[in-house]
Amino acid sequence: MVNAEPDAALYKATPQPERRLYVQAHVWDQTDLPESFLLTAVSWEQDAVAKWYLIKGLGILHSKEAVEPLVTVCESPDVDFHNTSLHAISAWALGRIGEPAANRILMLLANREPYTRKCAVDALGEIGAPAFVDMLVTALRTDVDEVQLWAGLSLAKLGATSVAAIDQLLIEVSDQRTRLIAIDALLKIGHASRLALKRLLRCATVEEQIFILGSSYPFSVEFIDELKILCNSTNSEVSSLAVQILKELQSSN
Repeated sequence: MVNAEPDAALYKATPQPERRLYVQAHVWDQTDLPESFLLTAVSWEQDAVAKWYLIKGLGILHSKEAVEPLVTVCESPDVDFHNTSLHAISAWALGRIGEPAANRILMLLANREPYTRKCAVDALGEIGAPAFVDMLVTALRTDVDEVQLWAGLSLAKLGATSVAAIDQLLIEVSDQRTRLIAIDALLKIGHASRLALKRLLRCATVEEQIFILGSSYPFSVEFIDELKILCNSTNSEVSSLAVQILKELQSSN
């Protein structure tokens, strides 16, 4: 489709392969396609690849008018492209729109479909507002596995503001999968979660201790007391990991 001024009707009449090439050429880190064109095209486009680029374009433009079309995508079954998907790019675009999309996203948390709730918690993490911590913790505590995992990832994106709530969750819940997702969020947050991780190393299960010690978390000298205790663990894997980390800390200081 060759057209200096993008025309949605002409785009719709263009064969699918050309539509793909057209949007791929006009949506990258930026886009020169106008918001009105993107909104019209995304409303009917059935080709998943072309739709992905149209959604990205709307996110680049921070289009408030795109909230409902993006919610519609989240309410439909996802289309996966291995390293991304229609839901993933929709969550990203909703995150770019930010607070104006928040209320509509929160409504999706009550949707009956897990794939829609997953898209919602992903979008909340993309927006990154501290006000979403409690909703994400509730999703991690009570929802199905797929949604729990994305709730944990979103809590990690919120960073230090979510540490206290995650730590409290770990005090209250015993389900091992939920706990490991919460611990993984703390590990991803990094330095701001160090006090919670120090507590966990002293009282966590062996599986959790192995999970923490075997992670890529940047342990510092603040953990030396906990590591020394774990060096004497009756579990050989725990003690071996603790000894290795302690040696690395001592050799670097």
